[in-house]
Amino acid sequence: MKSLVRVPRGFLQVGGKLSHDLFDRSGKLLLRNGAVLESEDLIERLETLSYYDPEAFEVLRQQAVARTVAPPIGYLPDRSGAAFSAFTQLSAACERLQAVFEGKDGALEQEILEIAALVRQSCMVDSDASLAAILLALPFAHTVRHPINVAIVTATVLLRQKHDDARLLAALAAALTMNIGALALHEELFHVGTMLSDEQRARVRAHPGAGVDHLLARGVRNPLWLAVVSQHHEALDGSGYPAALAGEKILPEAQVVSLADRYCAMVAERTHRDPMLPPSAIKEIHGRHGKAVAPGLIAALIASMGIYPPGTCVRLANGDFAVVVHRLLDPRHPVVYSIGAANGTAYNPPRKRLTAAPASSAITEPILRKHVIVDFTVASLWPPTLTSALPAP
Repeated sequence: MKSLVRVPRGFLQVGGKLSHDLFDRSGKLLLRNGAVLESEDLIERLETLSYYDPEAFEVLRQQAVARTVAPPIGYLPDRSGAAFSAFTQLSAACERLQAVFEGKDGALEQEILEIAALVRQSCMVDSDASLAAILLALPFAHTVRHPINVAIVTATVLLRQKHDDARLLAALAAALTMNIGALALHEELFHVGTMLSDEQRARVRAHPGAGVDHLLARGVRNPLWLAVVSQHHEALDGSGYPAALAGEKILPEAQVVSLADRYCAMVAERTHRDPMLPPSAIKEIHGRHGKAVAPGLIAALIASMGIYPPGTCVRLANGDFAVVVHRLLDPRHPVVYSIGAANGTAYNPPRKRLTAAPASSAITEPILRKHVIVDFTVASLWPPTLTSALPAP
């Protein structure tokens, strides 16, 4: 009997074609090479039940590599078995974005598109870890971390919607540069805990246009990219700025970036306040901002991230401290890893829990990370993915 290996999380993608056969534990064929993975429900079942033959997969992989002439930008060019970590990749994206903001790279358009491709790739290879990076705070200044976070949410939503790839990259580029015309202002506002002055409010309302002017001055000519930057504070009901656009006059990509911007701002820690917990942020968007955001887009956000996105710290019914690690089809019941008991005893390694059952593993409440009295590392919850274990693009 052939030696089979369980299919790892992230191995399969909705809408993709299998590049290898899948089997059950006994070796019975479940799906043949070339089958189209049409739904998340199918992928969830396959990730639970299916196995593959690594030797046969390697032969197929090498054949695919031999046929590859020029892989699209953003895909992993080296599939020799190196470890891929979303946290490492996103940190590299932050460093490169910081260099652009500091004016250390003259070729802004190409550099931003390459950073956008890094974010897209991270979300494709390990979307759970990518989303977790938003809540577990990459160690960079707010002016760098926030646009990266917005790009992660934008990529997650648009990839799930199978958005046109060129438009997706333009939307990500816009998310990364939406505040480029007023970076000092946004850093200043990050530390402000009082009402804005009239002068600050005027600068806030002007920053989308200032961003477009800055990008044009540095050679950007992509019309979708520029339009999304211009529109990222417009609102469906016409209450936004700078042009008070409404309804279909606002580009779909701009609506996604705008929603991602609202969400990421809410769940980010500020110097004067704690971060909002993800379920509370989603409820706030649905309530206070509901008329400004298309209802279908809020539903798409929940479907893409869940009510408890990866990286959310929670308490379980048994008292354990846990961290959400993996989304499932039911947004209320993700997979978590218990990292320690209520008395502070750490679990090493963390213990996987399905929150739908048993009752002792149910989520009772989300909590701020500062209230978790057990330490943990992201590598223990989202270990690096071996690139050789991924199907060729």
